[in-house]
Order: sequence, then C-alpha cells, then structure tokens
Amino acid sequence: MLRLMKSSVLTLALLSLSFRLYAGGEEVVVVYNTKSKDSKALADYYATKRNVPRAQVFGFELTTGEEISRAEFRDGLQKPLAKKLEAAGLWRLGAMEVKTPGGETAHQEGRVVASKIRYAVLCTGVPLKILRDNNLKELDDEKMRPEFRRNEAAVDSELIWLPLLNQKHVLAGPMVNPAYMATNTALIHPTNGVLIVTRLDGPTLAIARGLVDKALEAERDGLWGRAYWGQ
Repeated sequence: MLRLMKSSVLTLALLSLSFRLYAGGEEVVVVYNTKSKDSKALADYYATKRNVPRAQVFGFELTTGEEISRAEFRDGLQKPLAKKLEAAGLWRLGAMEVKTPGGETAHQEGRVVASKIRYAVLCTGVPLKILRDNNLKELDDEKMRPEFRRNEAAVDSELIWLPLLNQKHVLAGPMVNPAYMATNTALIHPTNGVLIVTRLDGPTLAIARGLVDKALEAERDGLWGRAYWGQ
C-alpha cells in the first residue's frame, strides 16, 4: 500500500509539472533546415499541432550533416536567428546596467529586455555539433587550464545563450548558466539570458511526428503507469 501511495504521489507530481511547463504556440519558435524536406515537413507538422504562428517558423540553409563549422553556425544560424527574432518583434534588445556589489553602475551590456517567446524547437536536419575552430584565438584562452582551451560545442547549448549574443563571451571553456539552481520556472526566460532549446528528432520522419502526437495525447489524457523504488 505504501508503494502504491508513493506511486500515486509521483504521478500527480509529474502531471502537475507537465501542465506547469506547457508552452503555448505563441511562446515557441520552430527552426528547420531548408536543405532537408523532412526537416521542413516536421516543422510544419509541429507548428500545426501546437498552433505555432507561421511567422514563428524559421528555415535556414545549413549543412545536412550532424556536424557544422563554427563559422557556418555563427553566420548561418546563430546570428540570422537572432536577427529574425528581433525583426519579427518576438524579442527586443536593449542596454542593461550591470551593478557592482556596492550598487554602482559598472558598465552597460546589450541583451534581450523583452521577449514574447521562451522556447526554440530544433527539428530533425538541424546539425547537432559545432566543430572545433583551431584558428579562433581568444584573449582569455591563456588564463585557462589547457584542457579548457576548446571551443567545440553542442548546437543546442550554444543557442541557449542566444539572448546574450551581443555580449562578448569567451567561447572556449565553461560558461556560467544564469539560471543555474533556479527553482522558479519563470526565471528561465530570454530576459534573464536563457532561451529554452529543445530538439524534435528521430530515426524517421514518422517516428519524430509520433513524438508530437504522444506528447499531445499525454497532455490530453494524462500520464498513466506504475513507478517503483526501494527504501
């Protein structure tokens, strides 16, 4: 009986979390690769099912491989996406004052100060990994331990800090997540420097579409099943 009660509590908690984190179509931008028919088909399918406005579905001409060069990522996806978001009025850039511990203004930095969107959905066909650029030299490289002097990254991870693109961030080494340890989901927002990036993918287009359908089914009918764990 105790395990059954715990299972019920866990199920209710997961359902509560899923409802709380659900994003309406107006909060989402969908990104696809124009060189891939499956990528566009999946983007259109998701946008239709989730009621995403057509003006929030963006296609970019990218390599069809899983890996992309740093230059192609920057010039073909990262910067163009940021420009489209601003041009479409989905977010607004501005200057924000950075204070010292004493409350004085240290400097101003450009960042997103208002945003209608919180999420980006990358569809199958959008590359996964940014290759290392050995020609990229950054001043702070010399201050890092040798094992941190690397600039390869996941595409999804690099797009998470898109709201901070106008700031000069060192690409090598670790980067502090401004939403780290945040328990209030409202803080995970472009105005706080974080764009939630998700990926919709699968071995086939049919399987990827099925993920959309199953998520909608769970939201409509609820999540059902058993969960067990020991003491």
